[in-house]
Amino acid sequence: MELDILYVKPWQPDRAFGVNSGEEICWRLPPSKSHLIRWLLLGSQTQPPSRILDAGVGAGVILKGVAGAGRDVSAMKDCLQTLGVEIISIDVDTWQISGKGQHGFCQPGEPLNCLNSGTTLRLITGLCARIDGEVEIDGDSSLRKRANDALIPAISEAGVKIDFLQNANELPIKLTGPWEPKVFSLDLSASGQPLSALRLAVIGAPNPIKINLHGNRVSRKHILLSDKLARATGSLDRLDLPAIEGDAIVLHPWQPVIDEAVNIPGDASMLSFAMLFSALHGVGLRVEKWPERDDSLGNEILLDFAGELRVEILEEMGAGVVNIHPVKRTENDNIPISACEVIDLTDANDLISPIAAMLAIGAGGSICGVSHAQWKESNRISKTIELLAAFSISATYVDGVMTVDGGQVPLPPVELVRTYLDHRLQMTAVILASKVGGKVQGRDLHEVSYFGLLDELQAIGIEISSP
Repeated sequence: MELDILYVKPWQPDRAFGVNSGEEICWRLPPSKSHLIRWLLLGSQTQPPSRILDAGVGAGVILKGVAGAGRDVSAMKDCLQTLGVEIISIDVDTWQISGKGQHGFCQPGEPLNCLNSGTTLRLITGLCARIDGEVEIDGDSSLRKRANDALIPAISEAGVKIDFLQNANELPIKLTGPWEPKVFSLDLSASGQPLSALRLAVIGAPNPIKINLHGNRVSRKHILLSDKLARATGSLDRLDLPAIEGDAIVLHPWQPVIDEAVNIPGDASMLSFAMLFSALHGVGLRVEKWPERDDSLGNEILLDFAGELRVEILEEMGAGVVNIHPVKRTENDNIPISACEVIDLTDANDLISPIAAMLAIGAGGSICGVSHAQWKESNRISKTIELLAAFSISATYVDGVMTVDGGQVPLPPVELVRTYLDHRLQMTAVILASKVGGKVQGRDLHEVSYFGLLDELQAIGIEISSP
């Protein structure tokens, strides 16, 4: 147990940082795992390269901007390689994929390990439903506990035999295909990933498929990202938002074509941790790799509510850079004059933990649209409340709304801060501990999505250690 702990000391900077100091902290956002995982899947289904370039390098699909990719991305990369896809590193920031076409995937000789990645699980399950033979899929202890959603009954209806190898409705699972898809029924109230999985799996379908949609749509921006990338690679279908809200959609197979190198944008959700750090410590930060709004996947809401969250954000137009500065709204303290009324995170529920912390140290407010966050790596609603309580910060959740009083001051936790194998809880805890100190569970959890987070913090003098 002790080996899985981070000891974080309160930051005591040895020099001045901030808007008036002339020196700001520079952070670089990691690549967006939502984009990179989908591009890996699409690239693997392109036609194999027909020519060889210098040094034996093939003319495959080139992905740029991959440096710092976390373990969720590694999970998809490893799964595809186990299915026979060749993915090589050209340099630290570039990968090349030699696609297998629509039907060139081999039957794996070992289980596919999705680690902690729900996105990898859903998308690889859609792909493997097409394979003629048995495929076993597994994940880490956290992913095993996450309930299997609408995708499993959907592909079962399409003729795929489903065997739960240990516990009902949990990983590990064995699929025996291939599928014979015609009509699917999907409930999207818990996750949009099943629709993304079918949107990209239809590449190798033997015929068009019809999908009847049910339930309140969540994670809509991620559904539309899957659609955007499908259209960019040759699909003629289009999932306009009104269509997604309708009763049924029809999807057609296509052969993906990727002629140009793909530049992976930064993960906009990680800006929330830089904002929390700025608000806590009263320092300015320069954040690189900020994506275009079309690629921010709902996390652009951070820009819209920045003032209420105690920071000011300025974009350097066309440079992929945002500058964060702490905001003081009164002469005597840092608390804004009025609370933020409601922040709707329907399309950005991953932000719940750092935003709740920012509301607490600011003027307070409410968060709605996060009911589906209970099915993340942890029940991220109840565990966020528990995490904040460890730092003597109170929050409540009633009737779908989290309410956080403002003007709260974090205090050193008296016990180990538990993070439940949830990387976003761990990162929130580490940032809070950088102000007051603390022991945080999950030494390496940040590596799921933000591989270099501790490096960023240690580079400016924050003492973080582990046994």
